[in-house]
Amino acid sequence: MIELRGVTKRYGQGQAAVQALTDVSLVVPAGSYVAVTGRSGSGKSTLLSIVGCLERPTSGEYRLLGQPITRAPDRELSRLRAQSFGFVFQAFHLLPEKSVLDNVTLPLRYGRLPKAAWRRRARELLGQVGLAERMDSRPSQLSGGEQQRVAIARALANDPKVLLADEPTGNLDSHTRDEIIALLEAEHARGKTLLIVTHDAELAARAQVRLALRDGCVVF
Repeated sequence: MIELRGVTKRYGQGQAAVQALTDVSLVVPAGSYVAVTGRSGSGKSTLLSIVGCLERPTSGEYRLLGQPITRAPDRELSRLRAQSFGFVFQAFHLLPEKSVLDNVTLPLRYGRLPKAAWRRRARELLGQVGLAERMDSRPSQLSGGEQQRVAIARALANDPKVLLADEPTGNLDSHTRDEIIALLEAEHARGKTLLIVTHDAELAARAQVRLALRDGCVVF
């Protein structure tokens, strides 16, 4: 499903340039559960951003579902982000001025569901993550675990094929961490591809495939 060949990512020019990824190649079959580990600055988040079409590689090739997308126009990448990927971040990235319900409906603006069905879909997802009674709350009124559950509901809004999670349990206590892991793994059990960046060794050990980065290179 996801294939990277010799992908390199460089930021800046000349002596100020920073090499975030170097000659990264990997294949992620549909339905896989992959954990990416490594120290801070090893390139994990950059890799996730490239896989999720948030950034382009400096060189190398990226194929999604067999189609080359490295040089796809911005509009096509935007469509892929909206329809193929769901993003879950450590910092949640919820809009503070919006209600929980409105935060979950945001991705639906870029999907295929008719506008009349957006709020119904958001309510269904909030029920799925156990927050049906908090849909009118603001993010600031929720605990960290509740905010992460909202973020997961938002990530699922367009029924993406791939869930990308960047340190999704990093800000959570152990009990809430386990709840979030269970939600993500339930989506994997339903057939979604799950790619998690994590410092959590116990979480990484649960994955079917483990990938480690060091200084922008795959080491195993």
